[in-house]
Amino acid sequence: MKKINILWTGGLDSTYRVLELSMREVEIQPYYLSSVNPSTQLEISAISKLSELIKKRTETRCNLLPMIVVDADHIAPNEDITKAWERLHEKTHLGSQYDWIARFASQYNLVLELGIEKDPHESTIQRCIEANGGGGIRDNYFIANFDSEEMRLVFSNMRFPLPLFEMTKQDEIEQYKKWHAEDILNNIWFCYRPVNGKPCGLCDPCKTYIEVGLDSMIPKNRLFLYNLRKNNATLFQFLKNLKRRLKSI
Repeated sequence: MKKINILWTGGLDSTYRVLELSMREVEIQPYYLSSVNPSTQLEISAISKLSELIKKRTETRCNLLPMIVVDADHIAPNEDITKAWERLHEKTHLGSQYDWIARFASQYNLVLELGIEKDPHESTIQRCIEANGGGGIRDNYFIANFDSEEMRLVFSNMRFPLPLFEMTKQDEIEQYKKWHAEDILNNIWFCYRPVNGKPCGLCDPCKTYIEVGLDSMIPKNRLFLYNLRKNNATLFQFLKNLKRRLKSI
């Protein structure tokens, strides 16, 4: 049975890929890179719930292994990878998680799947790949080209599964429904700054999920704040700038 290593955050994209793989005769080894983050325990709890829901599905044919949680602070340093990430970050603002992921994969000699979707606003990883030689398709994966040493060091152990890499979040939601997996869709986690264990409605992921039609997952009082801020964007930006200036005094 083929073994697939995958990073799982409990969000829409990585859960989509786990669900897709679950309907195949494969062994899935999920990994979670833990950091000091207000949403960490909620993400881990969501993954535990999602795992149970996937295992109960009649369509499930995989062997879903227990998730391995890795403390990002305990990943071995790798000066070459970190310097390569820093150079890519300077060019395209590539997120710091890709330094962790690259060092982790290198440390344990793993090839890791990352659930990344087509972002209409261009995610930092898509911008980074496009700006540094692009990539190509191999064995149903999108794989970055390694035209530069930086790209080889950071991305050589990462794989972006297709068709997910070419799908929008709306595409994913429609496919969840076609798979009759609404119970799984309703138990994903996405918020960066939870309030009392619930989505805040104001962070970027919350805004994205509201915009793609998953506003039912946001508490009504937080959805009210989202709409208030959206409809008074100029005022809120003024107050934000004022707060920043007062802090600097």
